[in-house]
Amino acid sequence: MDRLRNHRFDPVDRTAGRDGAVAARAPGRVALYLELGKAKLSGFVVATALVGSLVASGGRVDPVLLLALLTGTALASSGSLALNQWMERARDGRMRRTGGRPLPAGLIPSREALVVSLVSMALGISLLAVAVNGLTAVLALVIILVYALLYTPMKPRSPACTLVGAICGAIPPMMGWTAVTGRIEGGAWILGAVLFVWQIPHFLALAWMYREDYERGGFRMLPVVDATGRVTSGLVVLYTLALLPIGVAATLT
Repeated sequence: MDRLRNHRFDPVDRTAGRDGAVAARAPGRVALYLELGKAKLSGFVVATALVGSLVASGGRVDPVLLLALLTGTALASSGSLALNQWMERARDGRMRRTGGRPLPAGLIPSREALVVSLVSMALGISLLAVAVNGLTAVLALVIILVYALLYTPMKPRSPACTLVGAICGAIPPMMGWTAVTGRIEGGAWILGAVLFVWQIPHFLALAWMYREDYERGGFRMLPVVDATGRVTSGLVVLYTLALLPIGVAATLT
C-alpha cells in the first residue's frame, strides 16, 4: 500500500542527477493542455451529461443539440479544471502525486494557463447558451463558480470540501436533462443525487490512499484529520448504503 500511495502519476519523464538537478523530458504541447484540462476527468463529465440527455429523451436526442451539449460541457469542464490547477499550482508542487503536472513542473507558463482556462470556460458557456438553452448554460456557470469560489478555497481549510465538490460532479447529468427538456424535473434530481452520493465514498477512498500526500500539500481532507480512519470508513459505508434507496427511486420514476 505504501508503494502504491507514494507512486507518482507523472506526465513528465523525470530523472534526478547527483547534484539534485531534475531533468525533464516534456511531452508535446497538445498533451500538456490535455493534462491541464484533465482530459480523462472531463471525458467522464461529458459522459454523465450524455446519460442525462439520453434518459430525458428516451434515447431520441437531436444530434445537433447533442453535439452542442457535449462540446460546450467539455469546454466548460476542462476550463474549470484548468483553473483549479492554476489556483492550486503551489500546493500541487508539494505533492508526489501532482508535482509533475504542467504548472508545478513549469511546463506551461502560469499566465498562459489562466488565459486558456478562462477562454475555454467562456466558450463552453456561450455555446451552451446559444446552441442549447439558457438553463443549461446557467448550470454550467454554477459548477464553475462553486468549484472555483467554494470548493478550491475550502480544501486547505475544511474536510467539508468533499461535500461541496460533490455538488459540482452531480450537476452535469442534470445539464443533459435540461438540454432536452428545458426544465429541472424529478428525473434530473435523481440522476444528480446518484452522482452526488456516489462521489463521497469514491473520493474518501482515494483521499485515504493518498492521505500523506494531501497532508504534504496542506489539504485538510477528512482522512488527513481522521488518523484512525474510523470516521472515514463509517462515511464510506453510510454513503454507499444511501445509493440503494436512490436506485429504487430511479426505478420508480
